[in-house]
Amino acid sequence: MTDLRADRATLGAPMPKVLLKTFETYLPHLLGVTDPSYSDLVSVATKRFDAYVRSIPPDEGVRDELVQLLALTFGFGMLSGGFPQVPWKQDAARREAFVRRLYTSDETLMDRFVDVVRFVSRLVPSAPRASIRDLAKSLRELASLAFYSNPGSDMRVTGYQPIQQRDYSTRGDVDVVELRRLGQPDLFDPKEVASIFQEHHPYDLGRLFANDGRPKIAVIGSGAGGAVVAARLAQTGRYDVAIFESGPRMRPGEYPLDTFVGMSRLFEGGLMTLSRNLDIHLLRGRVVGGGTVMTSGLSVKMRAETMDRWCSTAGELAIGVTRAELEAGFDAVHAVQHMGPLDDLPDAL
Repeated sequence: MTDLRADRATLGAPMPKVLLKTFETYLPHLLGVTDPSYSDLVSVATKRFDAYVRSIPPDEGVRDELVQLLALTFGFGMLSGGFPQVPWKQDAARREAFVRRLYTSDETLMDRFVDVVRFVSRLVPSAPRASIRDLAKSLRELASLAFYSNPGSDMRVTGYQPIQQRDYSTRGDVDVVELRRLGQPDLFDPKEVASIFQEHHPYDLGRLFANDGRPKIAVIGSGAGGAVVAARLAQTGRYDVAIFESGPRMRPGEYPLDTFVGMSRLFEGGLMTLSRNLDIHLLRGRVVGGGTVMTSGLSVKMRAETMDRWCSTAGELAIGVTRAELEAGFDAVHAVQHMGPLDDLPDAL
């Protein structure tokens, strides 16, 4: 693959200190981790959030949206529930009441404020969201990731159990391979993440396509769909195929070890992309491999009962192939991808 981008990485400006302080103040109430024993983890989560923001590509509006939302949160938090007072000097009950009102009521104070100022001010984000509350939903998701993706956090708060500690004795016939536990620091410099993304795409079609008379096909995106389509078309030999991907090509050892901070570079909109109805966040890959990068290249063996239902001759899950044909397809993909059990992979990978 030819990478035609300039080899230059950029890094965004840090969050204003007052907004980071606002984030740190309200995070415990957003996640229900108000016990003083979590204060150190909350502090680290705030630094991770700042690293995430700094690593967002400058040409995206995500940072501006977050700055605007946190500015509104600071302003309304200071005025809500009594005499004006900065959030971090308020008592816990007042902050808790503000967060509950902001994130759970059907019509928040911020929404009503937006109706008044939308036509006279550019302070309010212009992204296609139904309300400030929908943007606040994104901020809550980011707060959760910043806190719970920290290797030092206590996952028991949410009932989550790390994969290395799970008991698979009740999982029936599922094949289990114990994973090697990888170590990583609590906090990464955002430059480590920003370095994987380069600006400018000086594509030269003369370098991408051969001048041999064959029909030219441009495949947009290198994810699960684009990569397969491009490979099948190229295999025929009848077409000259090129894949266009907006993200970088990551080689072994180049992926950011900090999953949360890395999302700002590996996924479009850095986890801030919402579905059309604004109900769920979409992880749209912006890297060679597209959304398949979400699975870290892991392939889980299909349960026998699921395969039987897929390969049955009737039923809504029937896909019209026999079990032997499906298994042969899996084997062919595994061979092409050089896949094997984790214990058989070289340590260099």
